[in-house]
Amino acid sequence: MSALTGWRWPQLEVHEGEAIALWNAMVWIISMGLHNVQFETDSKTLVDAIKARSAGVSEFGIIVSNI
Repeated sequence: MSALTGWRWPQLEVHEGEAIALWNAMVWIISMGLHNVQFETDSKTLVDAIKARSAGVSEFGIIVSNI
């Protein structure tokens, strides 16, 4: 198990922050060369958007499309 913390200027909606946090965690894991990693989140909105593979053209949708 590993953990990463970070700080960002808080001008985001909550769901956008959740998506950016997941994206940053995935980038970090890839940079460490790890594979078959499971991520957990309590954001149903984020999980539903990832499963749907479409979250629209909003800021949130753009972030999710990069996950």
